[in-house]
Amino acid sequence: MTDLEAPPQRSVMDVLSKYIPSSITSHVSYMSQQALFLFCAFNVVMWFGLYAYFQEKLTINGDAPAELVVMCPQYLIYTVVAWCGLHMKRVSVRKDKSVVQVPKRHSPWHIFAFIAAATFGSYYFSFRALRHVSYLFKVLGKTCKPIPILLLGLCFGKTYTTRKYSSVLLITSGAAVFFVYQSASSSSNQNIHSIQDQLTGVFLLLVSLLCDGLAGVLEDKYIAEYKLGPFDLMFRISFVSTAFCAVLLGHDWTTLLFHLSGDAWRLIGLIGLCGSLGQVFMFISITYFGSLSTSVVGTCRKMLTVLSSIYVFQHPLSRMQIVGLGLAFIGMMLSMASKNPRHAAASAPPQIHPSDVPLHHVDLSTAYELCHMHQRKEVVELV
Repeated sequence: MTDLEAPPQRSVMDVLSKYIPSSITSHVSYMSQQALFLFCAFNVVMWFGLYAYFQEKLTINGDAPAELVVMCPQYLIYTVVAWCGLHMKRVSVRKDKSVVQVPKRHSPWHIFAFIAAATFGSYYFSFRALRHVSYLFKVLGKTCKPIPILLLGLCFGKTYTTRKYSSVLLITSGAAVFFVYQSASSSSNQNIHSIQDQLTGVFLLLVSLLCDGLAGVLEDKYIAEYKLGPFDLMFRISFVSTAFCAVLLGHDWTTLLFHLSGDAWRLIGLIGLCGSLGQVFMFISITYFGSLSTSVVGTCRKMLTVLSSIYVFQHPLSRMQIVGLGLAFIGMMLSMASKNPRHAAASAPPQIHPSDVPLHHVDLSTAYELCHMHQRKEVVELV
């Protein structure tokens, strides 16, 4: 037999498919996809849950280091993790000859300075607000992200379903009730002692939400324009944010290098590590299963964060604060129930699905864009 007459090479699955019914192979594939989704969801909830626990532990007594002192090591850890992910991706692409690499436009560094400034401001003001409000209220306050999105959408003529309005109203009402009835004993933080302090915390959270929205607009614009990959954007933003911290630290450099206790260093390191690992698994989940499924995981994570904080740190809650939490949870569950495939198909961009693309051939070029869309709409998926 000549080379031209040689039979084509067949994979093991090609051979087995002649003897195994397609329904069984499809079931195996479906089960493996579900196992991967559960694995990613578990890691997202676990790592971000630990992130919230360590952050609250660092700030609960009101004696946390200055914000920039905490943020600088965290951004450095984010930069290292993003660089490792970027390096691993490049190595895998070079080894896998079947992956077609699409040429990308060169992205100037100044665009990352704009995005990093917005994300830096969002994190800084959110962290600063913990000096004036409890961690529970901070989590509830951050769930109000969809309000400015909804208002801007109305200004541009968008329409939303009654369920969307109801979920936003319930979440906002719950956060408002919790704030109004928040007493000085609702947290161990002794800085919470007056209505002026609490209003200052609310103002800082509002500024954080504005910065968060600005970052989302810039990311959407530049991701679409330059086709940025997930770890490219994560690495450059983290690198620029680290540079911001290094410049703005000023005399706090001495605190960072010489005056932090061992416990503070350990907590700061754990916060950075857990946050970066949580983002990695969020990328994987969004790439394989889309932002819709991941947004449900994110909503569940917020609910578990609040409940675990109450249990672990023994926060005393008044009856009306419990009512406020109940309203917010009902709004979150209503938002989750509204996230059905018909809504997603009408509004979401095309997404990679595991049943269509082998897992080892998936291109992560859209993951970061979808991740930040998830982060800004994980409570209310606006359509």
